[in-house]
Amino acid sequence: MTEGEDLIRVERATVEDAVGIRLVIRAAMAKYVRDSGIPGQVDALGEDVLDLMRYITENAVFVARVGRNIVGTVRLSLEADAHAYLSRFAVLPGNQSKGVGSMLFEAAEQYMQAQGVRSVRLHTALTNTPLVRFYENRGFRLAARSDERGYPRGLLIKEFDPPGGLPPESVTPLLPECQ
Repeated sequence: MTEGEDLIRVERATVEDAVGIRLVIRAAMAKYVRDSGIPGQVDALGEDVLDLMRYITENAVFVARVGRNIVGTVRLSLEADAHAYLSRFAVLPGNQSKGVGSMLFEAAEQYMQAQGVRSVRLHTALTNTPLVRFYENRGFRLAARSDERGYPRGLLIKEFDPPGGLPPESVTPLLPECQ
């Protein structure tokens, strides 16, 4: 590698990135399913390149690159009343724990704040402790829990405007030992 090729860059995705994004999502989500003990598949594994191209044009999709290679991605859907939904947060397994996810999340958060987003929500498997801690360390709190998909799944929310949104008593720490 030449100097500078190993630097991580985060930028908005273009439709030309759809194939690379699909590869990242497939690898990262397969690991997520295994690590979380999820029975079956998750919706992300069923998306094709055309789906991804549509999401790139309709939503804010970011990619992390090392050189020319996409190593991570995240999707933000802006919703009514200045809220957003974060999904398809994925980093190639070989690039995890190297700051890629933090950089993607920071870019997504800057984008949301520039758009006037008041809160962001996401779903994740509560059995994936490292991922739950990642979100908790970035200000997310558990708002609801469900087992309807066959595994403990949490709805996590982060608010950008201090007071507002959910009252503090309705938001609990993500993991029991954090109470």
